[in-house]
Amino acid sequence: WSPRQNDAASWIQIDLKKDREIGGVVTWGRGNNQFNQFVTSYRIDYRSDESNAWTDYADAKGNTVRTLIGNQSRREATLNSFPGGIVARYVRFHPGTYHGGPVLRWELLGCRHTKRASQHLPHT
Repeated sequence: WSPRQNDAASWIQIDLKKDREIGGVVTWGRGNNQFNQFVTSYRIDYRSDESNAWTDYADAKGNTVRTLIGNQSRREATLNSFPGGIVARYVRFHPGTYHGGPVLRWELLGCRHTKRASQHLPHT
């Protein structure tokens, strides 16, 4: 993915069509040899099928993680696991800092269908 302009305010969104349990994200830089471009930091937010509110990724202790560490080169994969997982239908990737341009390839991990309610909804 590459935005139309080198703009860190750009984002890309995936629609998984239904709520899925997500265990992490893997990123890579640009796939060709023409340009050395990769994202060095980013943030993830998401929402479930039943919600209109976007949630910033939080770790298993509930601490909001504003910045995830990205790649240090375009060739090497970088894994960020989500301990405890998140439940989402929509996931947005927001590049933060980058080398050469906010260009990336990314993959969500463990996108299993789930029947459990979003862990971020209040219990009553």
